[in-house]
Amino acid sequence: MKFSTSSELMLNQKHAEVMSPDKAFEVLQTQSGQSLFFSIGTDDVFYVTREVGNSVTGWEKVDLSSRLSSSHGGKTVAAKRFDISQNSATMAIDLILAITVDGEDFLHVSTGNPADLVDWSDGVEWTAMPWDGGNAPSPLTITNVYHLNIATSSGPVLTCFVEVLRNPGHGLELIDRYYLDFDGLPRWHKHALAIDFSASSVVTALGQRPGDFVSCIYSFGSVNGVEQMIACPRINAFRPGTAPSPARLSIPDGTTYIASCSDGSSSGNTNLFVAAPGGLYMFAPNNQKDFADPVLVLPSPVTDGVPLFAGVTRMAARVDPAKSRTVLWCRNAQGNLFYVSCPTGQEATQSAWSTPVPLYRGVEDFAFYLNVNHAYTVLFAQISGQQIVQLTQDPTTSVWSSRTINLPPTSVDKVVEFQSFTTQLTLEKEASDDENVLVGDTDVYFTSTSPVSIYINNEYYVLSPSVPIPTRPDASGAFTIIQATDSLAAVQYQARLTPSGAPLEINPLAKAFAKLEGITSGDDLADIQIPTGTNWSSTKPLLPSDANNSETRDALAQAVSNLLEAKSTLPSDGSVQDPQSTKLAPAARSLATPRVRTWGLSFNKDGLKYVEGDEASKSLSAKVSTSGDGLVRRAAVRNPITLLWGDFQEFVRDLLDGLEDMFLDFVDGAWKFVCEIGGQIYEAVLDCVNAVVGALEFIFDKVKVFFEDLIAWLGFLFNWDDIIRTQRVMKNLFKRYGENMVDSLDTAQDSISEMFESWEDKIAQWAGLPDPDNSQALGSFQSQKSSVGGASDPQCSWGSHHVKNGASASVSSVSNLGDSSGFGALLDGLKNMVESQADEVIGTVEQIKTDVIDQIQTLTPIEIVKRLVGISANLMLGVAKNVVVSVIEILKSIMQGVMNLLDATIEIPIISKIYKLVTGSNLSMLDLVCLVAAIPSTIIYKAIANKTPFPEGSATSSLMKASSIGSIRSQLAASPDVMERVVVTFNIAALVGSGVYVVLDQVQAANAIPVIGALSASSFLVFVAPAIAAAFAMPDTPTIRFNNAMTAIAVSKSFVDNVSPLRSNPLWTEAVGPGSETMINLLWTVPAITTIADVDGPHASDFVALGAALAAGLGGSLAFFDMKILAVSGPVKLVAELVAAGLNISYGALSLVYGSLLVLDL
Repeated sequence: MKFSTSSELMLNQKHAEVMSPDKAFEVLQTQSGQSLFFSIGTDDVFYVTREVGNSVTGWEKVDLSSRLSSSHGGKTVAAKRFDISQNSATMAIDLILAITVDGEDFLHVSTGNPADLVDWSDGVEWTAMPWDGGNAPSPLTITNVYHLNIATSSGPVLTCFVEVLRNPGHGLELIDRYYLDFDGLPRWHKHALAIDFSASSVVTALGQRPGDFVSCIYSFGSVNGVEQMIACPRINAFRPGTAPSPARLSIPDGTTYIASCSDGSSSGNTNLFVAAPGGLYMFAPNNQKDFADPVLVLPSPVTDGVPLFAGVTRMAARVDPAKSRTVLWCRNAQGNLFYVSCPTGQEATQSAWSTPVPLYRGVEDFAFYLNVNHAYTVLFAQISGQQIVQLTQDPTTSVWSSRTINLPPTSVDKVVEFQSFTTQLTLEKEASDDENVLVGDTDVYFTSTSPVSIYINNEYYVLSPSVPIPTRPDASGAFTIIQATDSLAAVQYQARLTPSGAPLEINPLAKAFAKLEGITSGDDLADIQIPTGTNWSSTKPLLPSDANNSETRDALAQAVSNLLEAKSTLPSDGSVQDPQSTKLAPAARSLATPRVRTWGLSFNKDGLKYVEGDEASKSLSAKVSTSGDGLVRRAAVRNPITLLWGDFQEFVRDLLDGLEDMFLDFVDGAWKFVCEIGGQIYEAVLDCVNAVVGALEFIFDKVKVFFEDLIAWLGFLFNWDDIIRTQRVMKNLFKRYGENMVDSLDTAQDSISEMFESWEDKIAQWAGLPDPDNSQALGSFQSQKSSVGGASDPQCSWGSHHVKNGASASVSSVSNLGDSSGFGALLDGLKNMVESQADEVIGTVEQIKTDVIDQIQTLTPIEIVKRLVGISANLMLGVAKNVVVSVIEILKSIMQGVMNLLDATIEIPIISKIYKLVTGSNLSMLDLVCLVAAIPSTIIYKAIANKTPFPEGSATSSLMKASSIGSIRSQLAASPDVMERVVVTFNIAALVGSGVYVVLDQVQAANAIPVIGALSASSFLVFVAPAIAAAFAMPDTPTIRFNNAMTAIAVSKSFVDNVSPLRSNPLWTEAVGPGSETMINLLWTVPAITTIADVDGPHASDFVALGAALAAGLGGSLAFFDMKILAVSGPVKLVAELVAAGLNISYGALSLVYGSLLVLDL
């Protein structure tokens, strides 16, 4: 087996809908690190939205609270407050939920839920916690709930507190607090507050102090503007009947928020963190007694003139046991979201903490966790004006990525659109492979350089470096891999045929880098035009006018060249440069020393200015002092802030307008990116490929070449005007062919009889066909597919990908064709005819499989002809001819309404919506299959011929408007060039047609869904497009007439198989259908054999065309294995289906090669 692969930066879509914003949310994770997003929706329902691998959208939203209605007399239940906790040892999840029913609040808990529940759709088991804490306030009004599961050496300790309004309706809204006893009675126990707190002001954290022996609750809040904070154990461990003694904790001026987390020890003790304008303060476990003062562990940086920790409105802390790291995330009053971290155990050391900078702005709420398997941050944020997004930081490169939470769609028109790196990976059989190794039955194992969420063949997976994920290609041997992106940064994949086999490295950025490498001077940039306009059919210069001057172009070109040089020294798989390699002595690094060690760019109103060497060093020296073997080590006046590249990139993204210059300096074997923002020097190491592309984005952004422009240049955009013209030409040709098809059936019997005249002479002629001296095996011809420009590109399979995956969700008014009544006797006769010859036929087919099909990759087309004719000539002349002629009468009657079916509208996810947007029209069944064919036909033809196949003009317009097959034939006969373009595009179409037909045919066989049947039959038109193109050819010869007859019979039978009443008739499906399919396909090879025998001095393209016809015919001949009378075992039948699918895919590839050779006149 071998792989072929191509990746593109392009717009893609998903049939899904984005999760709407919720009122409140928290997150946990499963043992495998997948997300569990708990929330109260705007509909007052408590949900869990779980990340689900091997699913279509990747997320599932489950209602957890509505079932409680049955416990309250069927009344409406409104979720009000919730909290969650997780056992760090078992990962079990505990939930506490306050609900409101008729104006009164109630409490329910659910404990010990396994995190990796396969299916949460049945919800969780709730236990009611009715009030039994004495005189209840009226109405009972719960203001908050708190839950904590503390891991200790003796086991987990579950703590739950509930706050209620002391006097509902009173203006101060003072609260009373209770703790819950899950095991005893009463369950509600008053937890006396030493000071009064207002419900709207209290901020609470749970934890444990040394010596308390029980968990405690930290409370910060105010009454009448007086702020106070206390720590109080849940109970008095020594005197349970006596109220516990609180500790009053001193707070810094301006305190707004607190958070706690484990100190990392097995004791279960917690650090308490306090956010105030002065910075981040901490109460260590041994500093939480009465009147304790906090320690300032991180002074607050100033951003936009405001201390970063001032006005913090939310703070969350976590300890990552895998990396022994303590992490805090904060949101301040300006909506800035930032984090700080330090090694666990060094929280009291100021120098141990990272420097916080705002990463995201306009954040309204957030929640996060640290992935249990790979120790990276998974953050959920509600950003102003946007949906909730999942943000993850690559644990390898530190680059941040963003994605929406895509839920299963509620209607066919729901579409999520996003930029992506889309990869087409095709698994192909080689001549040396064992005949029993089948593409469709082969596992491929995927890993990635870093953890990444992707879709493979429409299913959601999270890849990682360490665990190979097995999956199989679709029936056509293809994988479509989609990685959402909002930048040029991409995670690389690896594909293997065994879990530990040699990997194929898949770099989604490969084509983008190839384009960048073509920039060697400013003149190269001056020539670049990018698509623009409504349908991307116009162009504009890449550089805006105010930056399109020689100095800016030269500066950009030099910067691109330098950054690509830096990239060449970094790991090619996208991983981070080994820090040890940067510590070698300069002599040991001489081979990696760049030509220019220091260079920079200055940004001004006229564009860019590039500097390097001494000039750059002087400019940089004004900012920093020299030390080490490079320039940038420490600032002369103020220390530089060193950030991870990913953090630096997010921080600077919104500050580029204030960036006046930037420098790159080669220091100690690594490149450092240095810039000044707001009087502060920042630096980050370019230690991976994604950091290099991030620097490229910065530079282009500064000259107003934005991400969308980079996609238009480095990626791909569909030129819909060109594609729609091809689609409309194809549609009219298919339409006129379909109208003529029933008439063709009337003369088909005569055409067949005509071909079988002098049959013995033909057999003798074919047996003596010479192989040319330079003959090639069929596998060699097929391998030329990889050299056809664009053939492996994912944009070519965009339409087919969405048809394969959207067919089952499609909506159409299709109905059955024709009426099968009155065919009983004919069907019985055909059944008897086929079954009476079953032994002869199956013996012939099995011999064809053994002597031809199993060796087909190593045989030349002529060798295949000789073997096939030697095995099946008698069968063709006898039962095959008779069965096919008899089937014609059934096909003629049923096919009368075929055009109504092709004109029926269809709503298919994604494609219908985009087609309406592009054309303003609704999509018909024929529109759909022609669009799917037109996309690769247009793209590949343009790549081969360097022009669009059907440009605007009278010739194209005439083809679109021709009203009969006769007028089309006349028009094409008068213009050989246009005829060639029709033949070439129709042969290219067979490439995608074969893939779509094979997949839909298998789906239809398994499900028998009417709309899929209609799509499968309609896609067969594209599958046999090369034969249909031949129907427009002149002159009219016996071979062409026979080919036209067999094409009409094959197309008609495809519709009868899928959308006629016969598809549910056992006489047809178990005998006549598969038997006649074998006969039709064997006879259909005859025109191709006759053509090669009659050609004087055939070209290479003629042999490829013969090979394509033979592959298709041989694939169809295996249908005989479906006959019930043969009682073929399941495994044998499956092998036959997979082999047939492989031959059909080979036919598509060979048709493509034939089309490309025609363009090249070979």
